[in-house]
Amino acid sequence: MDYRGGKKMIKSIQAERLTGAYVQKGMEVVENGRYGVCILAGGQGTRLEFNGPKGCCPVNTGDKLQEIFKFHIEQLKGTNVPIFIMCSRENIYETEDYLTVHEEDLKDMGYSREMITTFEQEELPLLRYNGEKLKIDGKIKKGSSGHGGVYKAIMKPEVREKIEDLKLKYIYITNVDNILEKPLDYDFIGLVASNGLELAVKSVEKTEPEEKVGLFIERNNRLEVLEYNEVGEELTERRDSDGTLYLKEANIMTQIISVDFLKKVSKIELPMHNAYKRKWGQDYIKRETLLFDAFKYAEKYKVIRVKREEEFAPIKNKEGKDSLDSAALLYLRYVRMQESKKRKNTEALEFNI
Repeated sequence: MDYRGGKKMIKSIQAERLTGAYVQKGMEVVENGRYGVCILAGGQGTRLEFNGPKGCCPVNTGDKLQEIFKFHIEQLKGTNVPIFIMCSRENIYETEDYLTVHEEDLKDMGYSREMITTFEQEELPLLRYNGEKLKIDGKIKKGSSGHGGVYKAIMKPEVREKIEDLKLKYIYITNVDNILEKPLDYDFIGLVASNGLELAVKSVEKTEPEEKVGLFIERNNRLEVLEYNEVGEELTERRDSDGTLYLKEANIMTQIISVDFLKKVSKIELPMHNAYKRKWGQDYIKRETLLFDAFKYAEKYKVIRVKREEEFAPIKNKEGKDSLDSAALLYLRYVRMQESKKRKNTEALEFNI
């Protein structure tokens, strides 16, 4: 189905679902050392009222108090999957200090400090509303370039050489603040490798028009993301014949990108987006690039819908929606659900014996 808005055609995405068909291939990719994980962790914990990098903020799930970083790393336990962490200039030293202090914890998860590479994203000057560079005490103030900065940052010589030395072919990229993401989804990994994809992304179904999420669309036969404030009322409310929303594949910032595609996009200048901020008693503009603005350059891609309750527990706020407590509750529900499934499978096996 198509929607003609202006001169360009917007088409809803028909997401696929994983069936287990690619698990074996995914395991081969990982075992052969062709797969890496990149965590986007340039943000501070300011909105969580935490003084430090967001990834270092502890989450209380009831049975344990654990930093956000560890939710990601523990899922890779027992593998040799290299981890790359994109930091900002503001938090790279604190992040490195955290990894050093928690070296023994990392070893318990099967990770030496050498298996985790930190790298810094680009900074851009902050601007006054009149376009002039913002200066405080005579110094130009700068801010990180947004998650779209990962393409250039991960292709800096020191990081690129490590990727090439390891002979990696695919990089899983995710935001640090989703504690239910699945970096070791063998089916997802195998899907990419078996189909020669440049890009594969995961989505969850948007069920309420008012939910503020970015949405996957196709425009001119290429994958794009529309931010919630770009959709417009007509498309936001529009439904398909089955009653579901016409645009319903919500972006959860979970993707596997081929190294070849990373190299290609690192040479492309992505559009700048303005974020209006206030600090130091000043109103200013922070310019950012967005990871998904590069998706339209992928010729071979797939969108895979997953269950929200199994793979999406974002942490954006101290309290309320998408908070530390709400994410912890989602995580705990998932753990209990998995334990229940395991118990039922064991009981079924014992019954058959």
